[in-house]
Amino acid sequence: ALKTNKTLWAWGDNSFGQIGNGTNTFVALPTQIGNSTNWEEISTKNSHNLAIKSDGTLWGWGDNIHFQLSGSDNSNKLEPTQIGNDNDWVEIISGNSNTKGIKTDGTLLGWGLNLHGNIGNGNEQNITTPTIIQCPTTSVTLSCWR
Repeated sequence: ALKTNKTLWAWGDNSFGQIGNGTNTFVALPTQIGNSTNWEEISTKNSHNLAIKSDGTLWGWGDNIHFQLSGSDNSNKLEPTQIGNDNDWVEIISGNSNTKGIKTDGTLLGWGLNLHGNIGNGNEQNITTPTIIQCPTTSVTLSCWR
């Protein structure tokens, strides 16, 4: 949950570290995640979560078996971990073991599990890092997504 004071809170199943408190044990009550007071947007799924801070940086934690949190390894992240160095994220969506995000220029990127082509890049190969998803051929620019 994102409170009005821009703090991040979580509770419940934590098998993959999706609570973000540095453990993988069940959390019965709402618990503040870290000390940051600049969270802008969150997206949650069963076992991984993503958030954007007010500076446009992207953060993820929890299950990473299919690289849905990106990176060079697919280990679970037990607390919010920055994804890349970009600071122009405006929207993020946690999918079923994959992630999609939109940047300030309107480009759409996707990564993670791509079973049945659910990332939308035209194939079924898993993607380990944010990769641009092209606009339909009827669009003139990559900014057709926003």
